[in-house]
Amino acid sequence: NVTSSDRTSEYGPIRATAARFTARHAALTSLPAAELCSERWILYAGDENYGLGNVLYDVASAAALAMALNRSLVYGRTRAGRKFESLLSWQALPSLDEVESLRRSAGCRRRLIEARGVTLAPDRC
Repeated sequence: NVTSSDRTSEYGPIRATAARFTARHAALTSLPAAELCSERWILYAGDENYGLGNVLYDVASAAALAMALNRSLVYGRTRAGRKFESLLSWQALPSLDEVESLRRSAGCRRRLIEARGVTLAPDRC
C-alpha cells in the first residue's frame, strides 16, 4: 500500500510502481482470455547453485526489467523448484507451470515456453 508519506518521499514513485506491478500480477487469474493470451512475459529461470543474496538480486533485477518493459514476470518453472521457497514468500510472482495452466484454461494458442520471448538465466562464470 502506498501511503501519503510515500508520495512525498523520494522513493514514492518506485513504491507506487512496485505496488502496481504486484497488483497486476495478483490480477492475472481474473484477466479476460484475450488479454491473458496477449500478455507479454519475462521468464527468470534461476540457478540452483546461487546463494540467497544472488537469488534476491537476480529476482529484483528481473522484476525491474519486467517493469521497465511492461511485461509480467514468471519466476521458476515450478513453485517447488524455486530456491529458498521455504524462507521467502514469492506469492506475487507466478511460476511457469501456473502461467501455462492459466493460458491453457484461457484457450491460448501456444504454450508460453514455446513462444518467442526473453528468458533470464544467471551467468555461468
